[in-house]
Amino acid sequence: MWRRVEQMVGRRFLKDMGRLGGSGIGGLLLQGRNRNQSRGCAAARGQAAQKGGSNVMGFGPGVLGSLDRIRILEKVKATYDLPVVTDVHESHQCEAVGRVADIIQIPAFLCRQTDLLVAAAKTGKIINIKKGQFCAPSVMANSAEKIRLAGNQNVMVCERGTMFGYNDLIVDPRNFEWLREANCPVVADVTHALQQPAGKKLDGGGVASGGLRELIPCIARTSVAVGVDGIFMEVHDDPLNAPCDGPTQWPLRNLEELLEELIAIARVTKGKKPLKIDLTPFKE
Repeated sequence: MWRRVEQMVGRRFLKDMGRLGGSGIGGLLLQGRNRNQSRGCAAARGQAAQKGGSNVMGFGPGVLGSLDRIRILEKVKATYDLPVVTDVHESHQCEAVGRVADIIQIPAFLCRQTDLLVAAAKTGKIINIKKGQFCAPSVMANSAEKIRLAGNQNVMVCERGTMFGYNDLIVDPRNFEWLREANCPVVADVTHALQQPAGKKLDGGGVASGGLRELIPCIARTSVAVGVDGIFMEVHDDPLNAPCDGPTQWPLRNLEELLEELIAIARVTKGKKPLKIDLTPFKE
């Protein structure tokens, strides 16, 4: 399956993971901030990503059709020779974003929005579809097929947790297997999956999303052991002051240590190889 990703993104996307070396985590690491805070922040993240081993630089939905923010992405991409990924939320944004972004991401809540999927597909770029928190993994086969029917074979699906109750998400490792039925690469979002939506009360009133940052290594290890094709992570140099999703941002200073462990797991896992089950009666 990873050969299909290789064909999608080209060899330059699959360079070794910087100073970490080795074979990488299935080959694809998408990391960055949820929100593109400023030109300076974007440049700093690009430099850090280049040194830290990312092969795709992620920025959150700060683009939202803003030409200025699109230019920021373009500058970071050119300066650091890093492919970029960002969200689109409305169909009319796709064309402009597609001129810069190498991967267009469909937010989880919009994973079944046909007009948005078709508009994104028509850019010809790689489309990463986040699985809705309300969706069974089987639903993503339909979403991926909408991309293909629009003439674009370059599609990935991404697990980011499922909501079974209030203010919490659960990562079901079985989904990594079942998502393969979409017949495309599978990515694990190991940070958004640990959100606790609207689960944090603010001192001045109102609520914000909480999260379980300390469990990011747990979900990341599980994902890689099962054999995902890529990892998506929100990473921040100052998580406690992040304007968005702070409780689930992984500290930049701890990124290398975590990636080294994930690479080690990826080198030995047999997660993509089905284990043949013998149900004949056992005899000594």
